[in-house]
Amino acid sequence: MKKAWVFVVGCWLISCCSLMHGQIAEEEQMSVAPPPSARFPAEWYPAEGKQEFSMFHDTGAPYTAVMVTTVTFAASPGSSEMKSLSGSTFQARDSMGRTRTEESRPRTGVNGEAVDAHEVSVNDPVSHCSFQWLEPWVAAGAPTATVRCMPRRVQFNQPNIWTHGAEPGRREEHSGTHTDVYLTEALGERVIEGVRATGVRKIKTMADTDRKKEQTLVTEIWYSAELKEMVAMKGVPAEAGFSDFELKKIDRKEPDSKLFYPPDGYKIEHHSY
Repeated sequence: MKKAWVFVVGCWLISCCSLMHGQIAEEEQMSVAPPPSARFPAEWYPAEGKQEFSMFHDTGAPYTAVMVTTVTFAASPGSSEMKSLSGSTFQARDSMGRTRTEESRPRTGVNGEAVDAHEVSVNDPVSHCSFQWLEPWVAAGAPTATVRCMPRRVQFNQPNIWTHGAEPGRREEHSGTHTDVYLTEALGERVIEGVRATGVRKIKTMADTDRKKEQTLVTEIWYSAELKEMVAMKGVPAEAGFSDFELKKIDRKEPDSKLFYPPDGYKIEHHSY
């Protein structure tokens, strides 16, 4: 995703997670990375200690896909006319939970030409490391990737947001002079890009306690248990400043392992957390 898409989708996800929040159980899992090697040298890892990290990752559900995001916005300040822009991001996950995303980052090449470069981010819960690099390399100097690693022995906290957030029902929250009402409605099942998905409609009503001001946010979310991924999410109707997304071109084959490590010829610089 482009940085703009990351920001907008991130805000939309935070909004939806706030709709889902409540008593979310955490599954704790002790994870020990493999022994240091030439690919993952010991100096990359900080000293071990009593540390906990939140890292949500799913295993046993590999895929590649393109996430298409659509951002809605006012045609002009104060206008009721709405326009939209779409962008796409390649993403992949292997059976061990490693993930890769590619954000289009157009750059100017060394000869002044326009190059459609991609900013690649890899999260590897097996090695406890994450990488970032630009591909193809169009900056000055040698191709470089950065890596950050957690300790080899860590406690992962994995909140199961979907299981608890998708339960139908109604609840209220009071904060100062405001009351928020959350309502979850089941939408049944449908097939999206060849995978089965279960949907819910999340309705959040925000109002002053005297009900003089009221705002409603409605979101439809479709989650595939077999893919272990949200495959679609949209506002109803489309809200300015938010974005919808849907996974397209879903391929459930195991991705090439080369996707989850910097390419040959890249210098890897270690950065600390």
